[in-house]
Amino acid sequence: EQIVGIGISAQGKGLFLLDKNDKPLGNAILSSDRRAMEIVRRWQKDGIPEKLYPLTRQTLWTGHPVSLLRWLKEHKPERYAQIGCVMMTHDYLRWCLTGVKGCEESNISESNLYNMGRGEYDPYLT
Repeated sequence: EQIVGIGISAQGKGLFLLDKNDKPLGNAILSSDRRAMEIVRRWQKDGIPEKLYPLTRQTLWTGHPVSLLRWLKEHKPERYAQIGCVMMTHDYLRWCLTGVKGCEESNISESNLYNMGRGEYDPYLT
């Protein structure tokens, strides 16, 4: 018998990175990780959440890919420079199973990298 379908249920948010050669770029960072706390506090002090919410319909917290990416950019610039692809858990598992990179809307909409009004990834949000 052939497998006709697979359903994926996984933890949301967090960060799984591939380098420019599609190799895992270090360990995944789960959404419960709090290393970006100071960055989020700085953004809160600067009023970033109020500017961001109308675009993303999301609050800012430490486990969002946008927060974790900023932490990497500031604290691990050599790793950040090697990023070829940003994924969350569902995306990474799908890629491992199928070889197809992609992100479903219900997942990326929680990343703070997705403009809800336009319905697409928004580089401005990085």
